[in-house]
Amino acid sequence: MVEMLDDMLTRYLSWQREQRHMPRLVNGRDLMRALGLEPGPIVGELLDDIAEAQAEGEVSTREEALALARRVLEREERLPRSG
Repeated sequence: MVEMLDDMLTRYLSWQREQRHMPRLVNGRDLMRALGLEPGPIVGELLDDIAEAQAEGEVSTREEALALARRVLEREERLPRSG
């Protein structure tokens, strides 16, 4: 049992170190500029969503990250209306 827990902890810590070294695909300014957002909590929430998707291998480029953010905003009906 102890060996199994030790192995799980070792794998988790290794995974966590890898996540810290992943480059950010976008930052808050990128999101505000690309999506017409104002500064606020939604920007941080989107950055968290993108980081999680990146860690899970769902997004790996800036364009994919912005597309994900747009989908989240559309799903939550929070995308600013143009014009």
